[in-house]
Amino acid sequence: MSELAPGAILGNRFELRTRLGEGGSGAVWLARDSELEEDVALKVLAPELARSDRHVTLLREECHKARQLQHPNIVRVHDFHELDGHYFISMQYVPGGSLVQRRGMALGKLLPLLVMVCDALEYAHRNGIIHRDLKPSNVLVDPRGIAYLADFGIAASVDPDVVQLRGGGSLPYMSPQQLDGAAPAIADDIYGIGSLLYELVAGQPLFHPGASAERVRDEVPLIPETDGTGQDLPDSLRSLLTVTLDKAPERRPAGIAAVRSVLDEAVSYTH
Repeated sequence: MSELAPGAILGNRFELRTRLGEGGSGAVWLARDSELEEDVALKVLAPELARSDRHVTLLREECHKARQLQHPNIVRVHDFHELDGHYFISMQYVPGGSLVQRRGMALGKLLPLLVMVCDALEYAHRNGIIHRDLKPSNVLVDPRGIAYLADFGIAASVDPDVVQLRGGGSLPYMSPQQLDGAAPAIADDIYGIGSLLYELVAGQPLFHPGASAERVRDEVPLIPETDGTGQDLPDSLRSLLTVTLDKAPERRPAGIAAVRSVLDEAVSYTH
């Protein structure tokens, strides 16, 4: 297996340009695809994980799940590849960074992006997929201001009869139920969108600093009164944060449409 570096070419097709980021399962690279004649992003499995049949299978399944979803606010996945000893997924490249760089911005700029995320989630849920890893780094924003939901690596089926991965995810974005390994549910994504909204408004993650499993399970977060610019949060948004981050899934909104409705109203408030 060759060492990956800028300029390396995989399978006489993908020329690596820049490492865009790194996560628990491997690295994401910007590459030039000579077959499609366009820039793409490659999610490459880490060498130590590439020796595990289980991790290779999980990456292949991630590709399969993501390819089922064709939506203008979901990163388009092209294919799964095994080339030159590397296992990776090729996908749409979205320049412009992620919501990480937009934490603490004015509500008027944040809320339209979250509405797009809700559209993507509602579509995924209708198609039987729960994302389960909603966090700022998994929402990309292009120079036109279009948001794209990315990384369905631990996504699960809505169907409770499907045997699938439980747990997984990232503190502090997991619901208490996901943290404890309960069966995946849409309520996990409701909690996730609440944690995403909280971080964008507060400028820092839930339970920062020192996020822990115990705090996720037991601590009721203090809801911000203003956004990062000092503008007062509408009461509807503060209520939305309270209910989406409720420890009990049955007390959260039943679906993403209800969340989107509140965000839509708040968009009008901020203009």
